[in-house]
Amino acid sequence: MTSTSILGRLWRSLAAGFLLVAIAGCDRAKPPEPVSLADIPRLLQEGFKDAKGPVKEAVTAVVTALEAQDWPKASLAIQSLSTQAGLKAAQQELVARCTMAINAQMAEAAAAGNEEAEQVRQVHRMEK
Repeated sequence: MTSTSILGRLWRSLAAGFLLVAIAGCDRAKPPEPVSLADIPRLLQEGFKDAKGPVKEAVTAVVTALEAQDWPKASLAIQSLSTQAGLKAAQQELVARCTMAINAQMAEAAAAGNEEAEQVRQVHRMEK
C-alpha cells in the first residue's frame, strides 16, 4: 500500500466518523415540557419520595410556597432544589419542567404588579 492510499482511507474513515457524530447530534431530545402548577406538588413528592436532608427540605419548600401561591418563594426554592448535588437525570428533568411552570407564573405575577416577583425576576436575569 502506498502512503497516499493509506492517507485516503484515513480521511474517508475520519469523514465517516464525523458524519456519524453529526447525525447522532441531530437526534437530540426536545426540550422538556412544563408541567401544570397543580401537578407540581404531587410530581415532586413522587419524584423525590426517597430524598433526605437538604433535598427533602428543598422539595418541601417548593411545595409549601406553591400551596401559598407565593411565586417568588417557589421560584427561589425550585432554583435551590436544582442546585442540589446527587440528583438523578429524571429528577433533574422534573425540576427543569417545574421551573418553567413556576417561572411562567412568576412572570405573570410580576406583570400584574407583584413587586417581589419582579425583584426575583431581575435577580434571575442578573445571574444568567
